Amino acid sequence: MRDAAFGCDWVGSSIPFQRCLMFIIATANKEFRLTAGKFVPVSNVTMMNVCTYVIMRAYETIRHYSYYYV
Repeated sequence: MRDAAFGCDWVGSSIPFQRCLMFIIATANKEFRLTAGKFVPVSNVTMMNVCTYVIMRAYETIRHYSYYYV
């Protein structure tokens, strides 16, 4: 993202556009970190465990209720 913003034709463009590009470049340099409640960092493994748990519980719930309606 940062390289794409720097590589665009910004020479001779308007000052607001140049400022916007500077903001994009500065923001793109920051590391992305997923957190739970802006307090605890969440790793990829933790996120996958949560997603798997939610999907499995949804599947079990659907199976449970479909048993009574069949």
